[in-house]
Amino acid sequence: MADNFHNKPFDEATKLKLEIFGECFREWLPVFIFNPTISKIFIYDFFAGSGQDSVGYPGSPLILLHEAKGENCSVCKSLNGKEIIFAFNDKNKSLELETSVKEYLRETNAAIKFLSCEPLISDLENINLHKINWVIVGGESGPNARPIKEDWVINIYQQCKHADIPFFFKQWGGVNKKKNGKKLKGEIFQEMPEIIENWI
Repeated sequence: MADNFHNKPFDEATKLKLEIFGECFREWLPVFIFNPTISKIFIYDFFAGSGQDSVGYPGSPLILLHEAKGENCSVCKSLNGKEIIFAFNDKNKSLELETSVKEYLRETNAAIKFLSCEPLISDLENINLHKINWVIVGGESGPNARPIKEDWVINIYQQCKHADIPFFFKQWGGVNKKKNGKKLKGEIFQEMPEIIENWI
């Protein structure tokens, strides 16, 4: 696919292909949702482009998210505890893709919109927390765990505090995550949104 494919409006042939793509996914998704032997549904799109064309017409990743949500969240309500896990990627459009997906998710009517910054393997600098209800941060664990720096965690914590958003620090991780613990500056930060606290 040409690098500039998403830098202009989709032509009618591309729109037709995307429409067929969405219809096929809409028909097949319930087959997996209502299969009692399946607990997690993994959906991969590794040629996702920027998520939409130059005038905002949705590409494959936004179509997948829209169909998985369903009208009035009808599909989400039928999951019965099952998880749908999406993985989107594009070699040349990763930043544009991330922006498109995040903006789409911000506009959904989900009860809780959260960022899961785990494993945290770099400084995220300034985060767009608009319409976000919760932020979870954690280090990678396991024999090949990549390092996490305290400054990265504190940066996210301070942004959450400034925006009055609950901050949940899961763990430092590492090869021995139990030994490393989950204290940040001597304190445990495991804040939750009010709606979750009411469920517990």
